[in-house]
Amino acid sequence: MKRDPSPGPDERFVQQTERVRRELLDSAIPVVALTGPDRPTTECFAGTETFNGAITVVRIVHGDPTAGPWASVDTARWTDLPVNAGPLRAHLEHGMRLAGDRFSDAEWTENDTTVLVDERPVPGRTVRAGHRWWATRCERDGVEITVTARDWHPTTVHLGSVTDLTPLLDALGTRPAAVTPPTDPVALPPGLAREPHRALIDAALRTRRDHNAWMADGEHRRTCPRTGRRSGRPPYADRGN
Repeated sequence: MKRDPSPGPDERFVQQTERVRRELLDSAIPVVALTGPDRPTTECFAGTETFNGAITVVRIVHGDPTAGPWASVDTARWTDLPVNAGPLRAHLEHGMRLAGDRFSDAEWTENDTTVLVDERPVPGRTVRAGHRWWATRCERDGVEITVTARDWHPTTVHLGSVTDLTPLLDALGTRPAAVTPPTDPVALPPGLAREPHRALIDAALRTRRDHNAWMADGEHRRTCPRTGRRSGRPPYADRGN
């Protein structure tokens, strides 16, 4: 029996992009993004979160996540669901963790605030960690909006409804150029040349300790060998690179 050939990477990318587009438009979640001339530039669609196959969160990001002013806007709907976004501080801690910043050393403060959504005032709550990071959350018409930011400090947060998602979704249709991995041989990590089972056990224990430390306090910075940029991926993500 002759089988149809499997789709190539370009075709699979197109299929996945079209699926995301269709699911996002069918979800009917009202999406918002930052507005105003002082917002971080380079707005882009950054993905969704789902629960039981239904989209619950849509994320738009502004700016470069690795340097300079940056912000993300999560629009979420949790109506009739047994889950929610969790505490605002935990949300901000996770953003700092992914960026490779410590959060135990930061001075944490909270205060009430007012966010302008489509130029209408909406009460909210702000959590700050030191002088660089903050997050604000508010709710309008059953839709929860969470803004997380780094190195960007507007006097008032301005948000606007995204009535046309086409430009953001069209950007998904461009498949990133393939990156050729380094060809230099990778040296065997120290210790793995000894008894293999003992080495695997030690590596698993070390990974668990590193992960627990990363979850507890963030700050694991790695440098990409190709771009030179630093990020806060989990410690075990570096192994084998």
